Amino acid sequence: GKKICLIGDSNIQYSANAFKTYFEETYGCTFTPNGTAGATWEIRDGYASAVEKVDEMIANADESTSLCTDYDFVLIMMGTNCSAVGTVEDTSAITTTMCGAVRYCLEKLLYYYRKSKIGVILPPQRNDGNKSQLTKNNLIQQICEEYSVPTLDLNRRGQIVGDSKLGESSYYLSDGLHFGANG
Repeated sequence: GKKICLIGDSNIQYSANAFKTYFEETYGCTFTPNGTAGATWEIRDGYASAVEKVDEMIANADESTSLCTDYDFVLIMMGTNCSAVGTVEDTSAITTTMCGAVRYCLEKLLYYYRKSKIGVILPPQRNDGNKSQLTKNNLIQQICEEYSVPTLDLNRRGQIVGDSKLGESSYYLSDGLHFGANG
C-alpha cells in the first residue's frame, strides 16, 4: 500500500510502464513515474528540471503544516543530461548548476516530505563513455551524504553495463543509454 514517486529523465519516462508494473505487482504499491526526456537537475532553458518537478510536488503542501503526504518514498534518478555541473560548494540558491540544484531539491524534499523516505539513484554506465558520468555521480553522492540521503549507485554497483550483451540481441541498455528489457 505504499506510494512511490520516481523523478527522472528519459530513462524513467521510457521505462515508466516497466517500473510501474514491477513495483505494483511485486510490492503492491502505487508507483508514480515523473520522467521527462532530456530533464536535468538544474534549471536550463528549454529543458525540464528536477527543481521544477520538486516545486510542482510541494505546491500541494498542507498550508497549516507545510507537509506533503502524497508519497511514502520520493526517489530521484537524474544526472545523465546535466551540463552546468558546478561544485559541491554551490548553495541551494544556485539552481542553474547541477550541484546547487541537487541541494535545492534535497532541502525542499526533506522539509516538505519529512515523513517520506528520500533517495537518489545515480545513473548507470553508458556506451559513449563513463568518465563524465562518474564525475557527476561522485558530486551528487557527496552532496547526498551531507544530507544523509541514501544513494543507489547504478554506475558502479548496478550491474548495468553499457556495452555488455546477455545474448544475441539482449542488452541492459537498449541503445547504449536507455534501459532495455534486462536493464
